[in-house]
Amino acid sequence: MNPFRLQVIEGREIYRSHAAAWTELLEKSGHPSFFLRGDWLETWSAVCGRDREHLLLVAEKDGHWVAGLPLVQGHGRLGARRQVPKLEFAGTPWFDRLEIPAVSFEALLGFLRLALAWFHEERRGWIALSLEELPQDCPTQRALDQLALEQDFSLYSQLASRAPMVVLDEGGHLSPRYARKLKASRRRLAELGGGQIDFFVPPEDRIDDLLDEMREVETMSWKGEQGVGVFRDREPLEFFTRLWRKICPLGDIALATLRVDGRLVAYHWGFRHRGRFLAYNLAQLPEANPYHGGLLLLDHIVHHGHELGFDILDASRGSLEIPNFIGVYHGPVRLHGHATIYNRGIKGQVMRLLRHGVFPAARAVLGQAQPPGFPGSGPAGDGDGRS
Repeated sequence: MNPFRLQVIEGREIYRSHAAAWTELLEKSGHPSFFLRGDWLETWSAVCGRDREHLLLVAEKDGHWVAGLPLVQGHGRLGARRQVPKLEFAGTPWFDRLEIPAVSFEALLGFLRLALAWFHEERRGWIALSLEELPQDCPTQRALDQLALEQDFSLYSQLASRAPMVVLDEGGHLSPRYARKLKASRRRLAELGGGQIDFFVPPEDRIDDLLDEMREVETMSWKGEQGVGVFRDREPLEFFTRLWRKICPLGDIALATLRVDGRLVAYHWGFRHRGRFLAYNLAQLPEANPYHGGLLLLDHIVHHGHELGFDILDASRGSLEIPNFIGVYHGPVRLHGHATIYNRGIKGQVMRLLRHGVFPAARAVLGQAQPPGFPGSGPAGDGDGRS
């Protein structure tokens, strides 16, 4: 008999109205991810996903929450091009590294047994449950693998990203080629009269001015030309503006800036999480390209991050297709995967057959490479890539 009770809470106010219980659960779970924080989820749910249903599933025991899963249901990408009704982690697509917080592995297993039964027996309108950015061999992935064997269902897991890191005390191991590039960048910048590099926690009274400057730099960079970045339009801009105003006063955002004659020409900011600098967003003006402003900022963070209390520089949002340039320091690498479970109904099983039977067979006939499976997990998918 399962000693836990499942509670399903719905609505966009769930992270505000249940903030205390959620925070207590994260504390007892060891804070597995920055992107599970209540202030992150509350801000995201207030701004994003207005066309989706917001759900919080929790397991209770003796009146306390012992595991939880923040979800949204709506249309989302499954595979490279397909938009389907799906359940996925709340915070999409802005998060990195997510797990299901639980006070113990026993609680995690008990919660997932209840949650999976509820998905299939009670919840309607979804085709796939997609849990993205699970760290390699994390408790969530191990629990899903165990339940797939126990309950005899197909769990499709695939490698999704490689995120390089730098242990700051070691200073990284920059290759000779990049060391020469860095030296040349400093020389070119000096020829222009020099610049000022700072790495700091933005004070509350400068937040709006800094956001305006960064938005201008991002807009004028290649990110603006291609319509990507976090300050590009109303919803991301509103979300990150609100987030900065909420958590900067807590000291949980750090910003590196490069200024020439007082003008911001490059920036690199990220979040603080348990001694890690989670590198999140950077951009530079085209005029900073000749002296590689981003590389100068990165090197400054590597050698001065400990002054702000950081132990590790973490690329955070990794990729398979485009190597993150933090990798030039040749530090350790985190692997993340995507895990997918399909609805037992006809539509879910048809999608499962197409993604993991028909499409892979067609690619094999065409001689196209298959995406890598997630180490230690079930069969590979068809290459979701990043959201």
